[in-house]
Amino acid sequence: MENNNFNTLILYQLNKVDKQYSLTDPRKTNILAQFISKAKTKYKIKHIGASGLINLLTFTSRIDLYNTTRNKSVEKFDIYNMNIGLKMLPVLMVITVLIT
Repeated sequence: MENNNFNTLILYQLNKVDKQYSLTDPRKTNILAQFISKAKTKYKIKHIGASGLINLLTFTSRIDLYNTTRNKSVEKFDIYNMNIGLKMLPVLMVITVLIT
């Protein structure tokens, strides 16, 4: 068991993972589940987050669906960090949700 004093790991560009291992298909997401589980158990990372510049529909239809299909909490995301660009305003809004 390694402790590196990191508490949180945020994963970006999950769209690339989704293209190769569809996050909507639980049979194909074991590689992501194993990565998250190993980070939490072996490296003692307390929180794993999913982040990206995406729309809310994509987040709920991909990332949240992945989370709801995993049975073990050690395989799930703990944080949703959504970077939402508002087309009408030159603003980037960041919403971070800690899932409990």
